[in-house]
Amino acid sequence: MNKLQKLHDKFEVVARQIESTEDKITVCIDNDQDTSRWDYKLEKLQDKEYKIQCQIEKLQGGVR
Repeated sequence: MNKLQKLHDKFEVVARQIESTEDKITVCIDNDQDTSRWDYKLEKLQDKEYKIQCQIEKLQGGVR
């Protein structure tokens, strides 16, 4: 498996984690609970997703 494919796979995993975290935030909001824990996790996951996307774009730019 090449590096680009591994990055795409990693991106998909993080995207699913983001979706799950967003669902947890929604549940907290619906139950009038604090979301700060999940907000922090979501921010970190979005940062990770952005870094992976940058790596993917860099590799794709180098391939072309």
